[in-house]
Amino acid sequence: MPDSARGRAGGADGVCYDGQLPAQPRAAPIFVMSFLLPCPNCGKRSVYEFQFGGEVLARPPVDASREAWTSYVYWRDNSPAVQKEWWFHRLGCKLWFIAERNTTSNQVLASYFAEQAPPGENR
Repeated sequence: MPDSARGRAGGADGVCYDGQLPAQPRAAPIFVMSFLLPCPNCGKRSVYEFQFGGEVLARPPVDASREAWTSYVYWRDNSPAVQKEWWFHRLGCKLWFIAERNTTSNQVLASYFAEQAPPGENR
């Protein structure tokens, strides 16, 4: 039986299929994207305690056009800058809040409940 029929050829993932390990296994790069997110109720916590809810957007009126609703539901700016985002503290106080986060550095500039004015702003 030829080697290829017995599965002896090395695969693209670097594993030899005859039970032998390659001389030098390939190490996959590990990228960890973690940061602390300040909950306005509980304080700073790991971002893994939260669920991202999307960008804060102005909701169109009920009688808005189909294009306006499509834009609201599906289109996101996703710009590399500071944006307002909804976050849910799923492993803590179970409350929704808004965080202003720099999307390039993950630095959180402010967090507050939607009913409150952002820090430094009077209503």
